[in-house]
Amino acid sequence: MSRILLNKEHVIDNVTLILQTKAFTTLDMVRDSKELTYKENYNAANEISFSIDKLVNGEKNLSWDIVTNFKVLYIPELKERFEIYVSKTEENSIVKEVTGTSLCEAELSNTNLYGIEVNTENDIVSDDYDENFPTIFYRELDVNLYNWNDPKYNGKYLNYTNDQKLKVLKRGSLLHRLLDKVPNYSIKYVQDSLKNLTDIKTFTIDDTNIYDELTGEISEEYGVIFKFDSMTRELSVYDLYNTCEDCGYRGDFNDKCPKCSSTKFSGQDGKDTTIFISSHNLAQEINLECDTSSVKNCFCIKGGDDNITEAVKNINPNGSGYIYHFRDDTYNDMPTELVTKLKAYNTEFENYQTSKAFSVDSKTLLNYNSVISYIKKYFTDSELFSISSPIIGYQNLMKYYYDIIDADLFIRTSMMPTVDIDGQSIDDAIGKLTKQNMSPIAVSSPSTLLKTNADNAVIAMAKVLINTALYDVDIDYSTYTKGNIGTWNGKIVLTSLEDETDTRHTDELTIQFNDDELTYVQQQIQRAMNKSDVNDAVDITNMKMDESVFKNRLHLYGVDSLELLSKEFDSCLNIILNSKATFESTVYNQMYSLYSKRKSLVDSELATRNIQASYIQDMYDYITKLISNTKSALNLQSYLGDDLWKIFCSYRREDKYQNDNYISDGLNNAELLERANELYDTATKELYKSSNPQYSLTSTINNLLNMKEFAPLTDSFECGNWIRCEIDEEIYRLRLLSYEIDFENLGDISVEFSTVEKIYNGTTDIKSIMNSVSSVAGSYSNTTQQVKKTSDSANIINDWVKDGFYATTQIINNPYSQDILVNQSGIWCRQYDDISNQFDDCQLHIIGSGAYVTDNNWGSVKAAIGKYIYKDPITQEMKTTMGVLAEAIVGKFILGETLGIYNNNDSLTFDANGLKITNGINTFTVNPNDNSGLLKISKGSEDIFYVDNNGNLNMTGIIKSASFRGGSIGIGGSNNDNFVVNSNGNIVSKGSMSLANGGITYDVTNGLNVIGKVTATSGTFTGIINANGGTFSNIITCTGTISGGSINIGNNVFSVDINGKLKASNASIVGNITATSIKAKGSYYIYDTDFDSADKILSYTSDNTSDTKYNIGRLSKNSYSDNLNYISFEDISQDRSIIFHTEYVNLGKYCTISNFDVSNNTIFNDDGIISLDTDTIGTLLSKDETAFRPLSKCADSLKLGTASNKFGQIYSSNSAISTSDKNLKKDITPLDEKYLQLFLLLQPVSYLFKNGTSGRTHIGFISQDVKEAMIKCGISDLEFAGFCKDVKKKYTTDENGDEIESDDLDENGNVQYIYSLRYEEFIGLITKAVQVLWNKMEELKS
Repeated sequence: MSRILLNKEHVIDNVTLILQTKAFTTLDMVRDSKELTYKENYNAANEISFSIDKLVNGEKNLSWDIVTNFKVLYIPELKERFEIYVSKTEENSIVKEVTGTSLCEAELSNTNLYGIEVNTENDIVSDDYDENFPTIFYRELDVNLYNWNDPKYNGKYLNYTNDQKLKVLKRGSLLHRLLDKVPNYSIKYVQDSLKNLTDIKTFTIDDTNIYDELTGEISEEYGVIFKFDSMTRELSVYDLYNTCEDCGYRGDFNDKCPKCSSTKFSGQDGKDTTIFISSHNLAQEINLECDTSSVKNCFCIKGGDDNITEAVKNINPNGSGYIYHFRDDTYNDMPTELVTKLKAYNTEFENYQTSKAFSVDSKTLLNYNSVISYIKKYFTDSELFSISSPIIGYQNLMKYYYDIIDADLFIRTSMMPTVDIDGQSIDDAIGKLTKQNMSPIAVSSPSTLLKTNADNAVIAMAKVLINTALYDVDIDYSTYTKGNIGTWNGKIVLTSLEDETDTRHTDELTIQFNDDELTYVQQQIQRAMNKSDVNDAVDITNMKMDESVFKNRLHLYGVDSLELLSKEFDSCLNIILNSKATFESTVYNQMYSLYSKRKSLVDSELATRNIQASYIQDMYDYITKLISNTKSALNLQSYLGDDLWKIFCSYRREDKYQNDNYISDGLNNAELLERANELYDTATKELYKSSNPQYSLTSTINNLLNMKEFAPLTDSFECGNWIRCEIDEEIYRLRLLSYEIDFENLGDISVEFSTVEKIYNGTTDIKSIMNSVSSVAGSYSNTTQQVKKTSDSANIINDWVKDGFYATTQIINNPYSQDILVNQSGIWCRQYDDISNQFDDCQLHIIGSGAYVTDNNWGSVKAAIGKYIYKDPITQEMKTTMGVLAEAIVGKFILGETLGIYNNNDSLTFDANGLKITNGINTFTVNPNDNSGLLKISKGSEDIFYVDNNGNLNMTGIIKSASFRGGSIGIGGSNNDNFVVNSNGNIVSKGSMSLANGGITYDVTNGLNVIGKVTATSGTFTGIINANGGTFSNIITCTGTISGGSINIGNNVFSVDINGKLKASNASIVGNITATSIKAKGSYYIYDTDFDSADKILSYTSDNTSDTKYNIGRLSKNSYSDNLNYISFEDISQDRSIIFHTEYVNLGKYCTISNFDVSNNTIFNDDGIISLDTDTIGTLLSKDETAFRPLSKCADSLKLGTASNKFGQIYSSNSAISTSDKNLKKDITPLDEKYLQLFLLLQPVSYLFKNGTSGRTHIGFISQDVKEAMIKCGISDLEFAGFCKDVKKKYTTDENGDEIESDDLDENGNVQYIYSLRYEEFIGLITKAVQVLWNKMEELKS
């Protein structure tokens, strides 16, 4: 953070503005800026603003073009960079308004984070998550600081390289993860107290920029502040909390540790300036404000999800999410009766919370504890606890409440043996998949079995042999040959579910398929048993297990698992029953007895478990009643009564306290209760703060700096530092949050101190610091429109299909195959194929409104008897009716009250209105009810052929016939009159005509066209005549255009050829002649017709020696003047010259002359030397015969040479005279200390010129050194004219030989500059320094 710039006189210094690129390459200084302001903020981006005019003293501001959006502005004095934004305004002048935001904040606000999960369930299951290094606030990225061989790591990192270890550390550091997207940024400093933050917090970060995330959620959660260094693009993190040096507690306190009451603590950011101010003596200087709108005495607590929010309600004895806290001054304002009642309520509330004894019924308690003892007998690591009566305090009551819920969940669902996930290796599993173990496989028909179904049967058999909880089974490749004994050849592949890259393949197997019914039934049972969802380290369904072992094993299962086992054995019994005819009676009885006995043992254990579950339910009901009674007793509205409650509501100032970081994901009930208590305690502390009025203090730095109490502050004037202030007999520590400097009004510098908030252990300013953060980045709205799927949701068939999936009461024939299923959605009849692992597509469903059949597994209904929905082909409305729906109906006759035949796309309709057949374009209709079209053919909406009931035939097509007889012919048009041949043979046509095979044509646009010779005695043509030849014997008068060919008049006396070339023996032209060139041959001249031919204005002569002479101007005398006034360009014997025949020569403003001969006197000769005699000066350049001077209108503005084109030497008998007239100067001020400091920083040097030829050593200064000294002294270019910086120019010539001036750029396209000094400006500095030294000497002498 920057410090305010105060010089020794406690005056704020000015600053230098330098423009740079994002790579920090300097472009130039910003010149002539105005209205400069700078604001430093403690926990927000620093800001700067200024403006520049386009024109300065009538000239374009040199900074105008480079001050553009997103440039970097560097201020050396502040050691800070900004990103600038530019807008233009135009009123009396064109101005650029420039604002700037500190660079790091600007850049990080425009880099977004997406899909970052921190310590969430999604994060934990990600591939790069390391359970030994979960994400904490910050980790040092020095691999040598960590013991990678710690035994707790089980050798995980023994083979890790340093790069791999570094990757683990970065993945476990929240700060490094958030900065991963900006590799140009790094972490500069993290306060030591923050390096020990090992809390594992949960964040989900999406569509948030880095700056907002750091200064928002991260700052709030960890109580830290981020500071950014724009010089290096680094960030530092400082602690806003104190840490107790005795017990290590870190929190928001500043008087004493709330844990151990120690007063030894440190860590909180900010320097204590030890300033103490009384509010009484600052009444005129400091503005103290109270934020009354933020005062709240009631919070409604909300967590990050509904589970947390409900848990908060449960732990709150009054059963609501509301908490209250009133200050004493509020109590003083309440009626006495209300205060008495509230304080009694608070006492009762505290009693319930901590001391209330809740007794539990002895029988209920005994039964519940017996279940807990049973669980602990078989599961020694269980965290469930027995309950003692009485239960002391509502908090313990809630703890047992959630314990009971856990016990119920365990006894019903979670209770099962521990599964040894390493029980079967993948090599052991693949070893079981052999021909001996898998062949043969029995199916109903090997000769018709499809290869796909054969693959399914092989997979099903493999699953019987391996642990499907560990491995997935699939076919690598296979073939199947059908026959009475089918043959399957192929390989099976196993894939580990834990590591998908761990796979094994069997050797090629040959497995036979037969139709042996006994084998088929036995394998059906094996497959049915393998479908069990019961997890166990041993195969509980293995029928070879000893009965006593089986019985003891059942003690480890909960209600849900036992119910699944019971259904599994019932399924096996159904398979045996359905296959009774296959077995011999002895085999059948043995199998049925064995499975029946096992099912009986399972059902017995299930009955025991249900009793235990009922004991838990009884305790749950009892504890729930105690909780309900407590909430009724502490219901505040009931406790106060209606009258007092109404009064109470007028004092309530409510707000919602929500913290979305408290979520229930992945928490058991004990952890959920703990998190809810944390949220409740946090909200209670926040309510205490919120119930106390919060104050803010603002002032101006000018007033403060004038007070002796603030003298120490000026030496450490930095945002974040502290003062103390007494307000209403209370002492507060106040932090400087921001200050703003207006460099054009330094007497009014505003400051803001932090808001103070009262907490349990003193005061805090954390909230005001967090509130001062502002988002820098712009944002845009993104509207996501959810497309709603349209469907016929009212369709009855869809309803019962949907209802069937959610049925709760089922009567089943087979719990797995469900051949016949009766439930709330009706009766389902279907056939299950355990080889293809699916039901047959052909199924029947019977419900109250009808029977329905499908052949594509309810993709559609193929037949229905009863209620169904159809679309009325006439009204297009959806209607419900009773009847028969089928793809085909076969019978001898169809009888109906109103008969109609329609197909699905209405291409054929047969009803009371006749017959209609259409393909969507062409339609054939027979309708006896339509008199205008009994029989009709239509194309689209147009009737192209129809017959009415009068026998009239109407058609739009062509009639082909050998002849027509009688009447007339009318074709086209609404009245058939576009072309008519009447009964008299007359032809009338409204369109174009073509006769004689196109020899004669006529249309309205082109008129009459005749191919061949046209003979006429006379004619008038108003258009264009086009002819290949012909002659005219009379005068041709043309008002239009003559095109083509050539014109020849008078046998080439006047002619114009086809190329436009005009030839004439003589011409008199009135008007302008426009031409790109005029050619003349031999000697010629041009004269003015106002005079005679001798008064030439241009002449050219030449002779046989190639000598030429061009004369331009007045070449002869006339009545107006006797003086010649012309220029002669002569080339005589190749001696070229320009001669001015005139009295005066005015060269104009921009004329340059070289090699110009005037009476043998040279202005600029070949050596570039000026050599003029007095006469030439007087007659050529000025009327002043003693001086070589500019015209008066150019005085003080012309330059002799430029920065890029200098004179090499100037010789003079006397030195140059500079204007120093007081009458021509303003703002005359004695030199102050900074100019003396500049003189002391000057570095005299000796040097040689790179382009010099004399080899002589020069003594002087280097311009760049002078500029650096100026910056150190705070002197701008405007404040010292001795320093000059001009854009370097380069000169090229164009194709015409004219010189072109342009900026000289370097290889990177940057403008180059020429630095110069006005040495006479240094005389004043030297004089000032000599005077100071002289006075010092005189002082020492005295």
